[in-house]
Amino acid sequence: MKARLVLALAVLGLVGGVASGCGAEDTTPAPATQKALAAVAVDDLGITPSSYGLAPDWYHPGPLKVELRWHPGGSHDTHRLALDARPDQDPPGCPPRSAPGHCEYVEAGTATAVLRWEEEAPEEDPGFVSLDWWRKGERHTASYSGEQITGDPRTQKNLPVSVDDLLHLLADKRFGTTSTRAMVDADLAKWPKDTSEGDMVPATAATVARRVQDAGAATPRSGAPADVSMWGAGAVGVVLEYPGRELTVVQVPVSAPRRPQFLAAWHTSNLRDDPAVEVGWKTGAAKAIWRDEAGGVWVVASVRDARITRDPRPRWVRPGRPGHDVQAIAGWHSSFSTYELTAEASQTPSWFRD
Repeated sequence: MKARLVLALAVLGLVGGVASGCGAEDTTPAPATQKALAAVAVDDLGITPSSYGLAPDWYHPGPLKVELRWHPGGSHDTHRLALDARPDQDPPGCPPRSAPGHCEYVEAGTATAVLRWEEEAPEEDPGFVSLDWWRKGERHTASYSGEQITGDPRTQKNLPVSVDDLLHLLADKRFGTTSTRAMVDADLAKWPKDTSEGDMVPATAATVARRVQDAGAATPRSGAPADVSMWGAGAVGVVLEYPGRELTVVQVPVSAPRRPQFLAAWHTSNLRDDPAVEVGWKTGAAKAIWRDEAGGVWVVASVRDARITRDPRPRWVRPGRPGHDVQAIAGWHSSFSTYELTAEASQTPSWFRD
């Protein structure tokens, strides 16, 4: 089967240098690139991407994340496959049963593999399937969305890529932080000529301000860099001013000399749909702390507002109410990382002042 896929891809010009009548594939080890991961997926799965995303809107700390998009039988990129490979000393696991969606361990030989999926929300979201594969300190991830997920994806017959396909892809020796020269040099049709938008640079107060804006916080009267001296080197943040309230968002490296935490005066709990986010309030203030140890970053969002005299969360859903902006940040915490994109995400909002 694989030989037929390789031959077909070579004829269509989708992958150059993978199969050739002049010789075997060059299996010399080489540091992986985004294109290498994409090439392995095209080779293994037989899909024909119509476009690629080098800076997809989902979070992982590594530089290899890439998204393949295609539209079988249609004119829109309705099918997406997000890929990533990165060092990670902690094997994946399933969240508490109270978390949304489904999660199960799947058989993967000597590796650890965790399957997650969420079923469709009619007329809103088709759902997704995600597989994490971990072995010897390296994690590989593949997430598919497009076809409506109606139940356990292992038994759903109409998916263009099955769970077994994803497992085969992530276990491929060419998929990882090290690939092969053939995959690195592959000639992928429609691969973008300008790949600079996927480059990563250290975060600044301006990029944090942009991510706050993208996360859905209300437009402030003004914004400026926050005082992050208490967190030490590498911390960046922004202070946003609103009528009657102040919002501060800070990114803190896990190597910081002190850890973000709630003191005894705070009333705290975890977000129901994401136990990694702790929220709290006290008179005049509300706060959310998202801890991502593997990603190397904490995000702390806090709002000061004299109107906060009790738990503001029941009112977070309405813009302009106390704590709404903290909910926006907590709900979109995956927009943050120690690094940001050089293109869109680094554009400074008009309201921000250095």
